[in-house]
Amino acid sequence: MTVQQAIEKRFSMRNFNTNKKVSRQDIEMILRAGQKAPNGLGFEAWKFYVVENNLDIFASKCNNQQHVSDCAFSIVLAAPSSEEILRDNTILVDKVVDNGLSKETAIKYVEYLSSTNIGQYLREQTFFAASQMVMQATGLEIGSVVIGGFDSVGVKDFINCEKGYDISLVVCFGYGYETLKERYNKPLNEIVTYL
Repeated sequence: MTVQQAIEKRFSMRNFNTNKKVSRQDIEMILRAGQKAPNGLGFEAWKFYVVENNLDIFASKCNNQQHVSDCAFSIVLAAPSSEEILRDNTILVDKVVDNGLSKETAIKYVEYLSSTNIGQYLREQTFFAASQMVMQATGLEIGSVVIGGFDSVGVKDFINCEKGYDISLVVCFGYGYETLKERYNKPLNEIVTYL
């Protein structure tokens, strides 16, 4: 499937086939797609937690949404909080230096972001990762649905989230009872303004 075909076919699947599992190889392809997503200066300031077991219990932390308990697996995306970065910014500085910038430039950039709302900025970076994971899954004919409605504290406790990180999103993956289909969208001229 081409990228364009995946874009056309992606939709939020909420009716997963509970009897069909996703291979470890495909899960890792989905994770690698998230890892390669755009992120500020290559910070990669995110954690991905794969939930494959106890999905009924996990679903109870996600407002008992049926598709959370029925999916083959979920990925929880987390990012460091502003407080964590203000306490210790080396996670960002060291990564930017590894990417080829000088330590002075890295510190300056991180200090600038810290003066705004770096936790929100890093959380937003995980959305790019989630998007690429969803598109990779679609390319593999695996359905997905992004979950925003969850008990953040409950999810953190369930996955034993690293201290200083906050939950951004939960994405459920699996095969459906129906094949991936094209969806209806508004015409571009209703949502786009050229300036």
